[in-house]
Amino acid sequence: MRVPACAYQIGTQLNMFLIVNRKKENGFSLIELLTVMAIMGILAVIVLPNYFVMQKRLALSRSVQKLAHDIRRAQEMAMSANEEPGCSAGYPDYKFSYGVYFSLSAPDSYKIFADCDSNKDYNSPADKIVNTITFEKTVTLSNLSPVVAGSLGIVFTPPAPAVTISPNSSTAEITITNGNENKSVKINMAGLIDD
Repeated sequence: MRVPACAYQIGTQLNMFLIVNRKKENGFSLIELLTVMAIMGILAVIVLPNYFVMQKRLALSRSVQKLAHDIRRAQEMAMSANEEPGCSAGYPDYKFSYGVYFSLSAPDSYKIFADCDSNKDYNSPADKIVNTITFEKTVTLSNLSPVVAGSLGIVFTPPAPAVTISPNSSTAEITITNGNENKSVKINMAGLIDD
């Protein structure tokens, strides 16, 4: 049986009308939504652990740079030969010396001090603390070399400034850690600070 030409033409026009006038559906299909969620989940599993490790690593790098800067700051304070208020009154032999003191019993901080009694070492009641610096929360002091009674002092005496490392040594190494990694700052008798 043969279909009349006009019926064929009507059917074709109807199909075209349906294709052209079909409404677009807005939104996402369930498969698209699940695919995006799976990709985001995979990225989160990969990125988040590395993010926290990187944060700790950056905190350690910032802390070692600050430590080296603060040692240089004490060195510059001694070279400037500025009198620390309160030192010269009780100590006539005060030579405008400044230093940095580290103690393993206080591993989260260190002190910049004025060596008021000019003994080239840190003495708590006699010497004046200029500044106490606290490491970032994930960073602590892990090792001192040389160390006596868990502490290390580095004193700069003007005019050069001469470097005294207490206990008596020609070099000092201060090591800090973030729990996973260690970084060190080294200083020698010539005043060279290496971080």
